[in-house]
Formats: sequence, structure tokens, C-alpha cells
Amino acid sequence: LRVVNFDTPIAFLLPTATVGRRCCAVSLVDYLINYVHNKFVALCRNLLGLEGSGPVIEMNEVTHAQLISYDFERDLFPLLLVHRSYSFGVGKGLNVSYDFAALERQIIDQFLAGKPRIQFKLNDFSFCDSTYTTALFARLEQKIPQERLSPAIARRIASELRDMTDIFGVLSVLDVLVGFILSTGGQKETLMHDYLHKMLKMPEDRGLVSAMARQYCRLKHALSLWRTLTIEKGRRLVLSNRDPFDDFSEVFKIDMDDDLKRRFVEWLRKIDLDAFMGELVELA
Repeated sequence: LRVVNFDTPIAFLLPTATVGRRCCAVSLVDYLINYVHNKFVALCRNLLGLEGSGPVIEMNEVTHAQLISYDFERDLFPLLLVHRSYSFGVGKGLNVSYDFAALERQIIDQFLAGKPRIQFKLNDFSFCDSTYTTALFARLEQKIPQERLSPAIARRIASELRDMTDIFGVLSVLDVLVGFILSTGGQKETLMHDYLHKMLKMPEDRGLVSAMARQYCRLKHALSLWRTLTIEKGRRLVLSNRDPFDDFSEVFKIDMDDDLKRRFVEWLRKIDLDAFMGELVELA
């Protein structure tokens, strides 16, 4: 079990997955709707002898008035006082009694009558960096054949992005750019800066941030720029003692033994590390 506190990633509370660690919000809402609200509504209708299952409403249309909601001090306690009566008997003192039949009718009328069952339907969403899948990259390659930025230019671009806000901002801009390329296409030699601000009319305060990126990055470099920024984002997260793979299952985070680490390091020295990192972030 993991205790949710102020240090817990907000992804735990967002409906971004139905399995794994990030299903917390989905599971909680499903439980409250199906195993608390709907089950109680069905039980009440059965005890009251009502036919059918009653009205049904979709989850995204629910209002507070359609939920079984009450506060004991504000709602129930005053009802108890209204339906309470006192009597005195000789030698018996004060006798307190309640009109439970009337109390039951008022609780039903005020809190239960007409409450619909709720249809659980997840309106999922994904983070911007989760939309970049192998299938999307393949579609991008079909629209505009992609080429790699030179390592020197990629490093210069990364160094010109001062903080994480800049990196996330450019990734957001790339999300828009790739979406339009997939819809309308483009010329591979068109500068990204021109495409964003002359064709898409994006405000000048939004853009590639890096002067090197504005000067060199063309539409044919969209995938390479995304890889560069994603790798840089992960590098900075590691430097700040944060896990760049915090949404990965623990199954994929088992420590390597010393022998495997040694062989892995030797293998890394024999390959194109930039190409390997690019492939790795696509898998992530």
C-alpha cells in the first residue's frame, strides 16, 4: 500500500489509466458510483416496492442535487428534533419518543426520492508526452520523412532551454505542430519557426524558445527535436533526484546485478548512444 500525501505525483489522482498505480482515481469513482450510490438506490427502490430500476443519468451530467448527500448536523439532526416529543408521567419523569414513521417518510422524500442511478463512463485523457507513440511517429514519417539533428546542434538547443518550464513549453508547441503536420502535411525544408508563426499564426511569446532551434530546426526535424527535449527532460529530472519513469510499473525497475551493469556499460560504448536514447524515449 502507498499513502497519498503532498509528495505523491498528481498522476495518481487523474483518470489516466485503468491498470497500475495511476488507476486510483478511476477505482475510487467506480466504487463510489457502483458499489455505494447505485447499490443503495437499488436497495431503497426494492424496500419501497418500486418497479423497475429507475432513472439513469450519465456520470458527466450528474449534479449535486442528484446525489444522495447529507450532513448529520445540518440535515438529519434537525429532523430528529422535529419528530421528537416529550411527555411526563407521574413517578416516571420525562419520557422522550420519536415518530419514526413520519421521520422515515421525510428522509425518503428529502434525500432518496427520485435519485437516479449513475452510469459510470470514464472520460479518459492523456498527457501530451503520452500521445507520441510508435504509430504516430510512423504517420509523421509518411507525411514528412524525418531526419536527425546533428549532435552538436541538439546539445546547443538543450543548453539554451534554461529550466523545465522552457522544455515543457516547447514540447507543448511541438504537440501542436505535429498535429497540424499530420492533418495538412507540409514541406520538409520549412523552418519550424516560420510554420508556427507565419502559417499557424502562433503568438510570438509562444514558440521554440531556443535561438538555435529557431535557426536550424525544420519540419523534417520534428521527431529529432522531440527526442532531444525528452532526453533533456529526463536528464534534468535525474539531476534533481526525481524519477523520470515514475509512471512505470515497479516490474521494470529491478536493479541490475554488478555483472549485468558491467556488460551493459561495455555495450553502450560500442553503439551510437544518441540513436539508442532516441529509441528508448519512444518506447517510454
